[in-house]
Amino acid sequence: MTTIQAHGDREELAERAGRELEDASATEILAWAADTFGARFCVTSSMEDAVVAHLASRAFPGVDVVFLDT
Repeated sequence: MTTIQAHGDREELAERAGRELEDASATEILAWAADTFGARFCVTSSMEDAVVAHLASRAFPGVDVVFLDT
């Protein structure tokens, strides 16, 4: 798991991930997020877009899902 402390670290991580994951599938991106953030990784969802929560659960079984009532 990557430890992200400073603002610059987050910016560098986002830029690198953008380059490396440009052609990645949704599942590959979610697996990267789970590997990068570990237990701090969660997904937000509404009942209309539960597909992302499902894909995230496949990449990281037991992932926390926060359902938003929009």
